[in-house]
Amino acid sequence: MAAPARTKRRAAGPAIEQPPSQASSDLILAFAALELQLSEVAQKGLAGEQLDTVLGRRRVQRQSRLLIDSFRRDYRERLSDLLESAYGSGARLAGARPPGAIQRAAMSQLVGGTSQRLDFALDTVGRQVDDIFRRAGLEHAARQLARELPQEAAVGLMRRDLQERGVTGFVDKRGARWTLSNYARMALTTTTSEAANRGVADAVKATRRDLVRVSDHHCKHHPNDPTNPCRVFEGKTLSLTGRTPGVPVLLTLPPWHPFCEHNIGPAPEP
Repeated sequence: MAAPARTKRRAAGPAIEQPPSQASSDLILAFAALELQLSEVAQKGLAGEQLDTVLGRRRVQRQSRLLIDSFRRDYRERLSDLLESAYGSGARLAGARPPGAIQRAAMSQLVGGTSQRLDFALDTVGRQVDDIFRRAGLEHAARQLARELPQEAAVGLMRRDLQERGVTGFVDKRGARWTLSNYARMALTTTTSEAANRGVADAVKATRRDLVRVSDHHCKHHPNDPTNPCRVFEGKTLSLTGRTPGVPVLLTLPPWHPFCEHNIGPAPEP
């Protein structure tokens, strides 16, 4: 009996809604742990007697800066490993070879850009901690002059204000409000996705192919938004280079907005 004819296997589409890697989750948790440490330092400073003297306030500020500086040295190496791993995962999905000099330069640029965003968040939070105790010093001096409000009451008001706003809360350049942990989660999740999708795109082009397919699920952050920037791409096969007739060109790789969950994968060539 003749063997059945083999059907040509179609290229697999991209994995949909891939869970974050352990390295990504660990780094996000590290930012959350730093956030808790800074809040604890500030709360203890407000609850103790450090507010009474300039040296005491500076001691608390210095403790906060040491925490941030130590964390900054540690997270950058972990960030580089995380994004390189995400890029490699995307590249392997499309059957890539080891990255060359151009790909490594692109990854270096991506790591540098993400480091700048996270350093901005750390610097902003560091200034906020300083501002809390600078304001505490001014209020303490005002109380000594006016004697209108008992020290315990003034410190209680400041502590409640701290709890409501959060010591690590800040507003970014676009006017959006973040905590340090939420900002880090956004930056790391979005940039990891960018690295993986860039790895896919580079591998597809390196193997002289052209077509990719965009995952067809809806981002949870834009469930029914008609202005959702992802909606026009979902589930479509697109060209990376423009050399496939009749196929629209994908000009910008996902992610298309913060926390964007879309990804690309190699699509069957005509």
